[in-house]
Amino acid sequence: MDAYRIVGEKRLSGKIESQSAKNSVLALMVAATLTDEQVVIEKCPKITDVFNMVEILSSLGVESRFEQDALILQSHNRKGFCVAEKYTSKIRASIYLAGALTAVHGRAEISMPGGCSIGKR
Repeated sequence: MDAYRIVGEKRLSGKIESQSAKNSVLALMVAATLTDEQVVIEKCPKITDVFNMVEILSSLGVESRFEQDALILQSHNRKGFCVAEKYTSKIRASIYLAGALTAVHGRAEISMPGGCSIGKR
C-alpha cells in the first residue's frame, strides 16, 4: 500500500482541488428547490444522473442552465408535488424529492425510484 510518511516538525500547507461527487450534487440540486433564490452549484459533473435530475426538476417548474462547469438552478416558478414514473424510473436519487416537495407543498407523490441495479458490491 502506498503511504506518505511525514518526518520532522514542519507544518503542512497547500491546496487541493476535490472532484465533485455525483451523490452530493444530486442532493444539492433537490435542496435548491427549497428556496426561491438562485442556486449555483460549481464544478457540477455533466453526467446522466445530473441530466435526469435536471429533467425531473424542469417538470416541476425549476429552471436550470449550465454555465461552464456550474449548474444554475432557479425554483421561483416551481409547481406541483407529483413526479411521474417516467422520471423516477431513471434515477434512484429521485426519492430525495419526497422531503423537499413535502416541505414546500405539504405533500408529495413520487413513483418508486429506479436507476441501475445495485447488484453485488
